[in-house]
Amino acid sequence: MPDLAVPHTTALAALFIVGLVGLHLNRLGAQRIQGLAGRVTQGLAGRATRGRVERGEGVLRSADERRDAMRLVLCLLLALAAAPAWAEWVKVSETDDSVFYIDPATIRKDGNLRRVWTINDLKQRQKDGEMSRRFLNEYDCKEERSRILSISEHSDPMAGGKTLVSESKPIWSHVPPGTPSQTMMRIVCAK
Repeated sequence: MPDLAVPHTTALAALFIVGLVGLHLNRLGAQRIQGLAGRVTQGLAGRATRGRVERGEGVLRSADERRDAMRLVLCLLLALAAAPAWAEWVKVSETDDSVFYIDPATIRKDGNLRRVWTINDLKQRQKDGEMSRRFLNEYDCKEERSRILSISEHSDPMAGGKTLVSESKPIWSHVPPGTPSQTMMRIVCAK
């Protein structure tokens, strides 16, 4: 059974944001939120004239309603921004110096090609300070080759902390047998 690992700091941040959204929604009340959402939609559909938005019936009128609408939109945007914190990284391989994870929810299929986000969690800090690497890998399941579409090196485990390096290396290379890359390719291509 694969191990599941969620970065602790991002998971805590996501829980904090969800808590804020929940508290705010509880404060507004369900009926007020429905009315507010309808008025926000109507307000966004209003026509701009002379630098002002025409406000028809049911559109946000009071400063309190506008403030509450802005808070609701901000809370929802923050919750969406924290979505990557809910990724379920699945351990797929381990070597003497690294642990390899994939996020199965990010697997994208395009014919024989598959894309997936992966993490290489290092067991020892490297000379340049990196403790993990996050990749967007693309696998050609038919030709058994791969390329790195994006790579970032991080100062903390599980792609946490400061981003030290970010680049792309989209050069196809053969996947060597018996490597963590082959294990990941087999899992991703089976989807």
